[in-house]
Amino acid sequence: MSILSRRLLIVIALAGSLAVGGASAQPAPTPETSRGVKVLEPEANDTPPAPPRSAPAATPTAGPPSPGPVIHFCDRPFAHAQLQLGSPIGFNRSLARRLRSGGRVVVNLTEPYPDKSPPPQLLSSWFAAAQAGGGTVTVKQYCDAARGSLGSWLAGLFRTSPSDRYRSARGYDVVLHADALDRVVTQVEFSPKAAGAGS
Repeated sequence: MSILSRRLLIVIALAGSLAVGGASAQPAPTPETSRGVKVLEPEANDTPPAPPRSAPAATPTAGPPSPGPVIHFCDRPFAHAQLQLGSPIGFNRSLARRLRSGGRVVVNLTEPYPDKSPPPQLLSSWFAAAQAGGGTVTVKQYCDAARGSLGSWLAGLFRTSPSDRYRSARGYDVVLHADALDRVVTQVEFSPKAAGAGS
């Protein structure tokens, strides 16, 4: 082998060893450094996942409004009264004159009073006169016949002796017309006694 051939082989061997050494000295590319792009690992998240949202509860639909209280209006037994008891002025004279005529007399009370309370003094004297003449004083309810009778409390109300000014009531029965719902006396009826009843 010539000297030139030997030198050529040495150069090739050195070049090969340098190539192998240079290749092994360089670190292998990693995913983090390849192509100059750093790949980030997903971060751990300690927050628990949000619970699934439930569907909103159905709002109950309101039904029709409940009916309000039923208010009853009852007409008084007599649409037309001969007298009004609103003021004592002239009342006794007017009532005496009408009672002397011998017919039915209806007194309208502009201020009704409770059916279980004593009547106004202006009326109680007339009631006492009717009882003194053998007449009766009773309570008659209207508007609700199921309320029952309220006559038991009348027995001791009219113990006074009527004066002569009320004498014209002695031939009469007295009916107190009471509203059974409001429980008030609204009208007083003086009704002539039947023939032969009382003295």
